[in-house]
Amino acid sequence: MISIVSGPYFSRLDKNNIVLLVVDRGLGKLSVLVHAALGKLFNLPTILTSSAKSGPDGTLYKEILEMQPTAPLIYRQGEVDSWNNADFLTAVKATGKTQAILAGIVTEVWANIDISGTFNDKLAGIHLISMFGTVMVLIKDWHSTPGIVPVLRFMDTCFTPYSLVARSRKASTFNGTIVPGKEDL
Repeated sequence: MISIVSGPYFSRLDKNNIVLLVVDRGLGKLSVLVHAALGKLFNLPTILTSSAKSGPDGTLYKEILEMQPTAPLIYRQGEVDSWNNADFLTAVKATGKTQAILAGIVTEVWANIDISGTFNDKLAGIHLISMFGTVMVLIKDWHSTPGIVPVLRFMDTCFTPYSLVARSRKASTFNGTIVPGKEDL
């Protein structure tokens, strides 16, 4: 017996409708760099911001600035919350995108459920997802842009466990063994 019930609406990321926001410098330099690299890999409009060059957060990592040389860089005038900065808000709105991939030191989102159009009280339209999950949702299939080769190179640099899985698969396909000693199974 099968029971079909309607559940909460799940919206997928649409790489044609996303802006990537790099806000300050979160913990874990590699994670911050990988987050910023998503913009290059998937050709996403990217906005960079930091609260102040001389503030406690400091400037963004130079690797991010080199990786995203044409991205708007907004140094806020000390506002801790980037949404309180008119320049940042204007830049985000100017993209015309309705989805954002956001990472920052503190990420708290407060959504008014009554008017937001997403009636899931638990998440209020917010999707928590890992960086690996984000990449997989954005690529959707290996034939879509940017394609399998750039994504696997990205994974090789940023997600070693997945890279090892791909290398293992390649090796087993090449030499015809899925599991060494499979003949004894």
